[in-house]
Amino acid sequence: MNLKITFLILCSMISAISMTAKGKNIKMTYEDVYARYGNNTLILGNSEIERKWKWTGFGFATVSVKNNQTGKLWTGEIQEPADWEFPGNIEIGTGKLVSINARVSDDEKFTEKHIEVIAEIEYPDNKLAIKYRTWCYPEGPGIRTQVLIKALEGFGAKEPPEIAAITVDKIKLIHASSTLNGSIQYTDMQEDKNVTVEVPVAPENILDLNPDTYWQSEVHDRQPERAAELWFDLGTIQKLNGIGLQQLRDYLRDGAAEKALVYTSNDTLIWGKPISALSLSRQSNMVFFELPETESRFVRLVLPHTSRKNYDIWSGSLAECRFFTNEYPYKTQHVRTDFIPLQPDGYLRRAIGYYADNQFRNDLSYPLYKEDFRDTEVQSEEIWDWNNILSVENNEEGICLVKESNKTASQKGHFTGDFRVSKRGIEVTGCALGPDEIIDQYREYWATWCIVYEGGESERQLAIKKFDRLRFPSLQADKTSYYCTWGYAIAPESGWREKMDGAIEKNFLKELEVGKQMGIETYLIDAGWDTDSLSLHVKNLYRPEESIYPNEWQTVTKRAEELNVDLALWTSIDQPFSDLTWNQERGKFVNWKWDFATYNDYQSREKIIEKARKFIGDFDHQVSLTWDLTEVYPRYGFYWAREYGNIWWANKEPFRHILYTPSVVLRDAWDLSRYLNINKFQLAIRNTERVLQPSDAYLHTNDYAVAITFMAIPMFFERLQSYTPESRKLVKETLEMYKKERDALNESYVFPIGKRPNNDQITGLQAYNSETGSGHILVFRELFCPENTKDVQLHFIRGGKIKLTNVKTGKEKIVPVSDNGFINITIDKAADFRFYRYVRL
Repeated sequence: MNLKITFLILCSMISAISMTAKGKNIKMTYEDVYARYGNNTLILGNSEIERKWKWTGFGFATVSVKNNQTGKLWTGEIQEPADWEFPGNIEIGTGKLVSINARVSDDEKFTEKHIEVIAEIEYPDNKLAIKYRTWCYPEGPGIRTQVLIKALEGFGAKEPPEIAAITVDKIKLIHASSTLNGSIQYTDMQEDKNVTVEVPVAPENILDLNPDTYWQSEVHDRQPERAAELWFDLGTIQKLNGIGLQQLRDYLRDGAAEKALVYTSNDTLIWGKPISALSLSRQSNMVFFELPETESRFVRLVLPHTSRKNYDIWSGSLAECRFFTNEYPYKTQHVRTDFIPLQPDGYLRRAIGYYADNQFRNDLSYPLYKEDFRDTEVQSEEIWDWNNILSVENNEEGICLVKESNKTASQKGHFTGDFRVSKRGIEVTGCALGPDEIIDQYREYWATWCIVYEGGESERQLAIKKFDRLRFPSLQADKTSYYCTWGYAIAPESGWREKMDGAIEKNFLKELEVGKQMGIETYLIDAGWDTDSLSLHVKNLYRPEESIYPNEWQTVTKRAEELNVDLALWTSIDQPFSDLTWNQERGKFVNWKWDFATYNDYQSREKIIEKARKFIGDFDHQVSLTWDLTEVYPRYGFYWAREYGNIWWANKEPFRHILYTPSVVLRDAWDLSRYLNINKFQLAIRNTERVLQPSDAYLHTNDYAVAITFMAIPMFFERLQSYTPESRKLVKETLEMYKKERDALNESYVFPIGKRPNNDQITGLQAYNSETGSGHILVFRELFCPENTKDVQLHFIRGGKIKLTNVKTGKEKIVPVSDNGFINITIDKAADFRFYRYVRL
């Protein structure tokens, strides 16, 4: 019998199902949170939100989500047997509700206290078990849901989903617009020198099944008018339905395109319009795209030439290409992890996401934040596959779903899935693991936040940030200022040795003294502390190198204690736990930066999170972590794993492609503050007097550079000895201004104000305390802004007056606020800023 028919019959007989949870009633409260289970109905909520599920005999299916502040009920008919599915196209069978329990939890001190409800379900026919875990925080605007799955005895090992493309011997590459000839130079990171190599760049390399060989077009010193092209012959007319593309594996990925157009033809004479426009990323693993099914023999791939920022090198490149047809179909998993029944017609659907890979997106022309929306009637299923957030809303209120995963708009993670909107409701897919990764211990699906809000843009942002802060609380290591030794290099195109020199004990001790003069509070010893100073040879792996730290950590920890400053430490993410403990016991670090993460499967994530939880727990939460999000590899993303610490956002080095520019850092702060709590992100500061052209940093003062980071976590990525005595004094005064307001800033939620920074705006950030209504305003007149005055719209203030206090001078003034929230800001000089406290009158 068809599963849906079976499900409908069982729904009509629900009260008679023997596998309901008779005698397992729940009635529990904690502050304003309540959890109830009885008569096959689970209800979890607080003063802001309520979600209701029905036990169907297969699992729990959402009945409704209610905004308790407005009474708005988001609901529809139950059409699925459960809010979840199994990986690997395993059809869900009838389930036995083994237990359902509620408790107050803080997830072993890694999140704020909440009521947790866990239902454990066994599926005898499937030989699988599920834990359905739901969290609700006091006064929180959302509810978190998560599925955990494990294999029971008798569960057969499953194969990973098949992705079988047309065999390469059936395909010919018949045209490449140009190909690079000769040899190139690259920097050998281990030997720290330039090496000349022959370049394996024949076009045929795209079909050789070897991702270490590639095709690259000719290199141009300016962007060519015509894009690079590749033409393929599939051998016969076939029903094309998918394509897979893989970028270069080398670090720089020269020529890696962000866009690609796909054309098809049966004769190579008439191509017509492209059948698909692909958004690519620089990630080096194969990325797959579903195409509109098209009968064709020939495929034309158009790739725009690309260049690294500030380099006169334009080219196109590709490592591998695969094609899928009806004979060789592209099969992927879209496993449901959550479902909200509602009618989307009449509501706007808004998708929101963030790009990673800021190591190579260091330019105002590369957006950090992406948003798209549709407000037409839903005709067929809408699929949103790049975003972190999806909302359904009107001008008065809305509901949004946030995927707690490491997906970014730059790349997908391991089974991170998508959002799907139909007339049935909103479906979230992406279960975090494949059928071959189900074992006899529970493993977690990606979690989902369901959040309700009343109002528009500001209220949507606030609701997401409120829940984000409950889920990922601020930690002590978020409330400090940092210096990082990796910024020690100041020469253009510095090698690894110069960067590592900052971690040599004698150099670090000098920097420690200067940093104390400047008022910097925490010192991160980055890479180089375990490496011989005369070479890159590592003698004592994961322990201080004896030739540069003869007393292990004793000398630096003693001096740091005398100066009353804290220490932090960088390491590779694969450092053994015994060495982590050894270093922590001797160094007493308040924070660790774990680098080089790449998460391509479930196990790679699981072992790091287990290590993080044990490490932090063993030291009683007196230490936290910093995750490095600079690269394009699938790493942490924006909405996952921040309960363990904060995010290092972007390196700013002498290299031209990551050259420090104040407008870019300000733009990053502005974009991050839209839907994230920016106080969990470290932003870089460099000495503006030392940054080389083509950066315009030298036209800015050092207090301007520091002020950009006020509402985030200031991180000095610089050789501190390069600051003049006058600049050191200016930085110290600026940091003192920040520290005086830091506690209040961390109790507030930060929002962007004005227009997005573009180096010619009056723009900034607003910190808003939702309890008191007061806050802070940080505004900048950018370098090329021609105006000295501008009306800037604030959040949550409409009409009346506010009192502004200049934090630097202490001067006060009363400012009128228009009915739609605008105040007038005046800054006389370009490349200057103002920092105000405000209270409503």
